[in-house]
Amino acid sequence: MELLVLTDLYPIKFIVKPWLIVYFLYFWKILKYFKRD
Repeated sequence: MELLVLTDLYPIKFIVKPWLIVYFLYFWKILKYFKRD
């Protein structure tokens, strides 16, 4: 049971990590845009 949960969580970690970076970069772009204006 524990092993099954770990294997289920592993791909989620892999998917969320790159998306967090993309989201952060997108947020930084908006922040820079508002500061410039």
